[in-house]
Amino acid sequence: MSAPQAGPSVPDHGVYVVLFSLAAPVELALGALGSHRLPAGWLLYVSRVGRGLGARLARHAAYDKKPRWHVDRLTLCDEASLAWSAVFPGLEDDAAASARLGAALRAAAPVEGFGASDGTPRLWWRPSAPGPAALGAALGAMPVVVRGITAG
Repeated sequence: MSAPQAGPSVPDHGVYVVLFSLAAPVELALGALGSHRLPAGWLLYVSRVGRGLGARLARHAAYDKKPRWHVDRLTLCDEASLAWSAVFPGLEDDAAASARLGAALRAAAPVEGFGASDGTPRLWWRPSAPGPAALGAALGAMPVVVRGITAG
């Protein structure tokens, strides 16, 4: 996984979306959710954090971590590459944002319950990558921060 590129300062809280490229299908063991095969393509992970958003995004890009959340299992697999992260500090309801995003992008939810216990999918799959503008249009707000990825 590459490290996030330096850019504008990251807001401390809000909804964020991380786009991953999955080069090949992968089987992920997800604890109580069981084992799931994810197809090659593009995965969008939607979440929110009340504070420490910069640290959370850095954690998603890091390899040297003990798996804590479902998304950690994805970020630690060799087939996944973090493409970019978009932050929406004006949005606080990640369940609603995720539902709107999945519907607007006509994305599939490959693992029910991934990233949330409320039943709203937080992981979406698409065969092609949406850009940050498509996310902004779906959520009614343009991302304040879009973090690119550099080799490292």
